[in-house]
Amino acid sequence: MSRIAPILTAAALLCACAGPGADVVTRNDISPNYQPIWVSVFSGAGGQATILGSTSDGASADEIAAAIRLPAHVSQRTIRAAPPAEAQGGPHLVLVFAPKGDVTARKACRGEVAGGVAGSELKVFGAFCTSYGSPVTEGLLSLPDSPTPSDPDFGRRMSYLLNALMPATNPEAGEGCFMGGC
Repeated sequence: MSRIAPILTAAALLCACAGPGADVVTRNDISPNYQPIWVSVFSGAGGQATILGSTSDGASADEIAAAIRLPAHVSQRTIRAAPPAEAQGGPHLVLVFAPKGDVTARKACRGEVAGGVAGSELKVFGAFCTSYGSPVTEGLLSLPDSPTPSDPDFGRRMSYLLNALMPATNPEAGEGCFMGGC
């Protein structure tokens, strides 16, 4: 048997699993300036998140926040909905449900974006921001349906985006690098 056969089989399975109807995170960008310690500071300070827009059931920002859990490498795993001005006092998360218009991470971190109410499909734009209003990670979660916070699977599906926004290490910095010291 050829060595290429297992590789082709794995590629075919990957394509089949991530085909139409899959939960997908795109526009995932991690700045070389991202420091994983900021996630600990963020969660230790109460995990303030600006949540704009809503799920298809019109859930409040507090209901959405209560259904979301931070990645497993974070000790305090809950987030708290906070208005943009309050959240911008430290590292903060911005989640925009059903984003409207030209949404960028920089605009999201500055509170200059708007969300809507999700329809039959759910799109959530996320950005993790420094206390200076600069984005260090961003991503767009696209779901083929429109789960709500009362869905038992909502938190797990949102975790795809949160894991992309808050990785345990910065793949852009390389191993053993801290504060650009490589």
